[in-house]
Amino acid sequence: MKVVRLSEALNKLKESWKPRLKVERLPLREALGRVLAVDVESPIDLPPFNRSAVDGYAVKAQDTYGADEENPARLKLAFKVPIGTMPTGEVREGECAYVTTGSALPRGADAVVMVEYTHQKDEMVEVYRAVVPGENVVLKGSEAKKGAKLLRKGSKLSPSKLGLLAAIGLSQVEVYAKPKVAVISTGPELVEPGKPLEEGK
Repeated sequence: MKVVRLSEALNKLKESWKPRLKVERLPLREALGRVLAVDVESPIDLPPFNRSAVDGYAVKAQDTYGADEENPARLKLAFKVPIGTMPTGEVREGECAYVTTGSALPRGADAVVMVEYTHQKDEMVEVYRAVVPGENVVLKGSEAKKGAKLLRKGSKLSPSKLGLLAAIGLSQVEVYAKPKVAVISTGPELVEPGKPLEEGK
């Protein structure tokens, strides 16, 4: 038997062995640590709508310009946006809408004032800090555009990647089946398990 260097042996193995791994579809909860068998593209914009990044009040940013603790902007509370629903109302000039983290941003609003910089009394809200358009807002498609490639074939699925797949609405994913590996030990110095060891064995 000819003895060769390890690097040469590995190269010969790569040249002669072409693995054909089977593909299986698994629920996300069973896919941790597995390897993707296909590229994954986003079927939706992520997030699918403009949403608030904080608890507070959705406003027209221009209505808050110049606001501070000594001279707060005073806005009428038009409505509240329950999380998990799409708002039907529109924020008009001089108005605001209460939102929580993750709430959809209502039409007409272009920023969110953190609740810590406000004070509500009845139907009026005092704003003590100005905001600019886009402040405290996560824009539609800012994390992923529809059709964008999110994960590549061959990626190992981590908890964060599984969370991303769940966020785009997937419940299952195609992964490679686990390969079966066997280790074969040979040599005259070996004995069957359970048999007494003789000298030199």
